[in-house]
Amino acid sequence: MKKIKLGSTLCVSIFAASSLVNLSAADITIDSYGYLGAMYNHEFQGNKDSTIGLTARAGATFSFENGLAFGLGAAGAWAAYDKNSGNLAGVNSGVNNAFLSSQYPNTGDVSEAFIKYTSQQWELAVGRYVADFLDFDWLAGHTQGIGFKYNDLGLKNLDLWLTYFNSVMITGYQPGRIASELGTFYSYHPGGRNAIIGQHGGNIIAGGVNLQLGKFTIDPFLLINTSLAGTDDMLFQVGLKFGFATPIAKDWLSTTLVRAMFQYANQQVATTTQPAKINTMFLTGDVRNPDDVGFLIWADQEFKYQNWVKFGVGLYFVGGQGIYHINDNSRFYGSWVNAFGYNYFGQDMFSAYAFGSFELIDNKLSIDALFAGGDFTEFSAVVKYRVWQQSSMKADIGAGYVHNEFKEGGISQYKGGHFLLFAKLSY
Repeated sequence: MKKIKLGSTLCVSIFAASSLVNLSAADITIDSYGYLGAMYNHEFQGNKDSTIGLTARAGATFSFENGLAFGLGAAGAWAAYDKNSGNLAGVNSGVNNAFLSSQYPNTGDVSEAFIKYTSQQWELAVGRYVADFLDFDWLAGHTQGIGFKYNDLGLKNLDLWLTYFNSVMITGYQPGRIASELGTFYSYHPGGRNAIIGQHGGNIIAGGVNLQLGKFTIDPFLLINTSLAGTDDMLFQVGLKFGFATPIAKDWLSTTLVRAMFQYANQQVATTTQPAKINTMFLTGDVRNPDDVGFLIWADQEFKYQNWVKFGVGLYFVGGQGIYHINDNSRFYGSWVNAFGYNYFGQDMFSAYAFGSFELIDNKLSIDALFAGGDFTEFSAVVKYRVWQQSSMKADIGAGYVHNEFKEGGISQYKGGHFLLFAKLSY
């Protein structure tokens, strides 16, 4: 990201409530950002697909001293090579198997177009914006709607957040996963709207609290989707994250996280043309005998040494129907390498895992490794190296291998491996 400051005075006049209001700012800060990326994804077993995807994003945020900011950006992708490019039927109609057809089914969109106000106590964003500032474990990246966050200055450790949105743009980005933002591309419409939120009036309303009490973290939330994609029925979720972080030796930090979620959703499909097995962007179940109720219990233990090594273990169990989610803060690579076609939080799934991550050579070399066993299995090893950096510009290259299998009710839904090569130039 490159920052530019303009020292001249800007006066903007607007007409509101029959009066003329002047907004002045002594300085404007322009934050420009963007990247060019390439990803080669070769699939072994499974669908035996191979793709070369070229992706790009560019934009700028104009920030005033009074806390007001405007942003505009664009993003796009091109499948330069797709072995199974003929399997694109259904992508634009928003049917449930749209995410199984290609890594890059949409070509471009306006990624950011927002107005945002930030004060010492609260933030408000309207339009198309990046929702990471909400600090919600199950939402990250680009959304279309409204986001609000309030910081209680009296308690100094309590954040309240609320959001409404009716579409998302998917690049593959998952927090903490190397190069995931290069993995796929679904525009706000039809991809994000139809296949993820709900093509017949789906709207998501969510809110929660982020509470920090010394070494303890307590984050409850509530989420409602008014018309779930593929089912046209309401989805209701209530969840809680409990965390405990404490030093255990010099330069060592232990972090324990326990997440729990309850979900209600009628999974009966809207029409008789839908397949018997639905996979509505991470909500899975057999519609011949669907579960309306599901729950998730998930524990994760991490040990971190300074800022260059972390490792740990975890396990989770899903009871009843699969858990609907747009993003997650897991450590798995098994979703975006398949263009989000399968769900590791699927119906009645149990899995345990061990992981390790390293930041070496002055943070130029990043390594992620994970092994998971159970109804969801994964072996992943991904490496990224920064070959060049000059001021805010940098170039990264990397490679990886991800093998996973998804089982529901003891029946394998997918088994395959992916070899990855990628490069990214960003500023």
